[in-house]
Amino acid sequence: MELNELQGLRSVLSTIINVAAALIFVIRGHLVVWAVIPLLASTLVGGWIGTWIIHRLLPRDVRGLIIGIGVITTIRLA
Repeated sequence: MELNELQGLRSVLSTIINVAAALIFVIRGHLVVWAVIPLLASTLVGGWIGTWIIHRLLPRDVRGLIIGIGVITTIRLA
């Protein structure tokens, strides 16, 4: 699979997971609506900007960026 196809698949799966999580929070009454609206907006904008950037980079650079972010995140959370 091409990197762009994988990015699209990741976006679809991420959307499904987030919708499922939101439904669970709504059903259980743990959702603070005023906090969700900015999160929704920033997620949509971030996804759009991220996709725009990914399409302009070489696949090698994208892989390096993903690995770098993963390593930094792992170190900071460890």
